[in-house]
Amino acid sequence: MTKDPPVKYQKDRIYTFKQFELLNDWLKTNELVIDKTPINHFELDSKGRLIPIPQTPIFREAVVGNIFGPNIRVDLGELPKSLWGLAMSYSVYMANRLPHMTLGGKCLIEIVKR
Repeated sequence: MTKDPPVKYQKDRIYTFKQFELLNDWLKTNELVIDKTPINHFELDSKGRLIPIPQTPIFREAVVGNIFGPNIRVDLGELPKSLWGLAMSYSVYMANRLPHMTLGGKCLIEIVKR
């Protein structure tokens, strides 16, 4: 039986960073379903609203492998489900900050911040 989340999610409510962290920490070991969709973690927008990030139905190892590229071996088969959200977030974070040849050797984050 899962316990109730430490912070109740409401679509247009403004949240503090601490509430955001509490809710994402809780999601590491529990499941939250919003509108019949399991939520993996939340992102916080610039106005303080939570953006629910649903669990992806696609093959997760393939996604992580594509993000890191073919030269890096990624074996996450034994990773507990509670850590997949963190692994995916970290993968996307790193992919956005690593230089890529299609971007002229620049990072995506550099281009977006212009």
